[in-house]
Amino acid sequence: MARTRKTAAPEPDKPTITDEEILTKIAEGESLRAICRDNGLKESSVRYRFATDETLSAQYAQARVAQAHHYAEKVVDEALDAKDAQIGRLRMDALKWAAGKLAPKLYGDKLQVDTQHDLSEEMKAWLDQRA
Repeated sequence: MARTRKTAAPEPDKPTITDEEILTKIAEGESLRAICRDNGLKESSVRYRFATDETLSAQYAQARVAQAHHYAEKVVDEALDAKDAQIGRLRMDALKWAAGKLAPKLYGDKLQVDTQHDLSEEMKAWLDQRA
């Protein structure tokens, strides 16, 4: 009588991507969600690890700025390569929006606020009396 052996379920593949490789892919324009999905990682775990480690957090911030540069450069490519104007405009707008959110100081909407207060002499006198 032959014995049947119970075998354990195969272990899921262990992630083979390093933090440095994740950061490089982000800097090259790939989303963290796609990187995690493609490599069997939990996105929330990676985000937590990057947020709680001071060195990784700084490197992640740099990678996101590089990603914004990548998106900004891609806007030009989309404009030049678009065969359909509406689709090209949509892609450009999406990339500009993403770049503006990732690096607002560089690519965000700039608001210029100029204020001038011109109080008449009568108003100044009135304010002086109230003070």
